Amino acid sequence: MAATVEESAAATGDMAGRSNQVRQSMNTIAAVGEETAASPEEVAASSEELSAGIEEVAASSRALAEVATAMHRLIQEFKRRHQSPAATEMTLRAELSQARAR
Repeated sequence: MAATVEESAAATGDMAGRSNQVRQSMNTIAAVGEETAASPEEVAASSEELSAGIEEVAASSRALAEVATAMHRLIQEFKRRHQSPAATEMTLRAELSQARAR
């Protein structure tokens, strides 16, 4: 009978050890599940940040294009005002020709 009690005690200890292993495995699985669930949220947040950055770059590009266009007009006006009459006539003819070609 003492041997049976010892075997039962050993089996109970073994079961407790295996129970702890199962619990640890379940905790690991739960942690992986939480990380996996968080990944799509992190990707979505990163995508939103990237999209906002792209919009900001696009707006800056548009503003820069407007400044470049205005600067080009000012340079052309400056050139017109500081050219000789003959050069002004040639410039105007070239611009008229380009406008007709469009």
